[in-house]
Amino acid sequence: MIRSSVRFFFLATAISVAIFFGGPTHAQPFAGGTGTISDPYQISTPVHLYNIRENLSAHYIQINDIDLNVAPFNEGYGWTPIGNSSMKFMGSFNGQGFTISNMYMDRTNNDYCGLFGYITSLAVIKNTCLI
Repeated sequence: MIRSSVRFFFLATAISVAIFFGGPTHAQPFAGGTGTISDPYQISTPVHLYNIRENLSAHYIQINDIDLNVAPFNEGYGWTPIGNSSMKFMGSFNGQGFTISNMYMDRTNNDYCGLFGYITSLAVIKNTCLI
């Protein structure tokens, strides 16, 4: 009985901390869209860009310039690439000629670093400008 109460307390505390502090994905996930090819998710902030990793097979368009020189993307290891060896990006991303600037990464011992880490042959990345 006491063991269950302690377990419940720790679970409730962990959930409360996660809700209170949140992470990049707890903000508005995207500026609009439904993620389909005819109505792609709209990316307008660093958090929207980060949230692409939540659905690696959806379609995305960038709708303005994005500056990644903001926390938490400019701290610690910096930007975490979208897609990894077990979950590759297979959707589409159209930067529409807008820029993504100040992408910081401190991952000198890692391979597959960049805006996207791993993509499949199905992925389409176009009109994207990193400065």
